[in-house]
Amino acid sequence: MCPECGSIDIDTIQRITGYLVGGVDSWNNAKKAELRDRVKHSE
Repeated sequence: MCPECGSIDIDTIQRITGYLVGGVDSWNNAKKAELRDRVKHSE
């Protein structure tokens, strides 16, 4: 959910090794598990 407007119609963009990556639907289970385990930093 967007903290600014409350919308749930948003996509997450990940920064992976310097590249911006859209959806993670094509990722394998190991890569998705790595994403879940990451520490998330907010601004």
